[in-house]
Amino acid sequence: MKLNIITKENVFIISEIGINHDGSFNKAKKLIKLSKQSGAHAVKFQIRNIKKIYNKESKIKKNNTEGSNQYIFNVLKKTHLSLKQYIKLIDFSKSIGLKVGVTAWDQNTAKILKYKNVDFIKIGSPDFESLFLIEACLKVNKPIILSTGMSDLKSIKMNSNILKKYDFALLHCCSSYPPKNREISLKFLNTLKNLSKIIGYSGHEVGFNPTILSLFFGARIIERHITINTKDDGPDHSSSLNPVDFKKMCKLISKADYFLKKKR
Repeated sequence: MKLNIITKENVFIISEIGINHDGSFNKAKKLIKLSKQSGAHAVKFQIRNIKKIYNKESKIKKNNTEGSNQYIFNVLKKTHLSLKQYIKLIDFSKSIGLKVGVTAWDQNTAKILKYKNVDFIKIGSPDFESLFLIEACLKVNKPIILSTGMSDLKSIKMNSNILKKYDFALLHCCSSYPPKNREISLKFLNTLKNLSKIIGYSGHEVGFNPTILSLFFGARIIERHITINTKDDGPDHSSSLNPVDFKKMCKLISKADYFLKKKR
């Protein structure tokens, strides 16, 4: 599967399930169904080996990236699903006609990327500069989508140069959850156009107006979190879309894309 194929005719909409399943296999399965009903083309999962990433030493280091935050460790522990459960969720997603992406946060879980029903790989903003992880993912030989939310232009240019021989796309992203409108800066998509054949937008804003507007700056991939209830406890629920709003967004994306094609 090539990114230039899946984005040729329509904007490619990814429903980010992430950890919004709250550790429930059945809830994850429900979110997959709701993603399909809402109009998404793909679902995406975040898979971590928390025992490898969050060892005793990393959890007590105050200056140590994500691992320093005891809150997020407890959330991830609570929402953890096994690799066997993820395999079942991936297979179910494929059975109802969805493509599947996986964000692997470490080299141990990068192994699941080789699974036949995984269509693309996602590198999240925190790992955009983790070259060892990116190199491990490149060996899988599947399309890679990268979010740029925590990197400066110099780093983005460097990684784009490394990836130029591969099938990849860059997503503009603001890593605030949720961001203020003034933080989003959709004009940065014009810069990304010069670095990648395919660009997109990964949004965390309340509502979806900036998401729709990103199409007018050339976004061909849209990634948004989905949740059953935005008021649920957890780090991502408040910056996610409920199924009703997700469906409204998908319809507006289709309409906006139609008029943009007519313009071209």
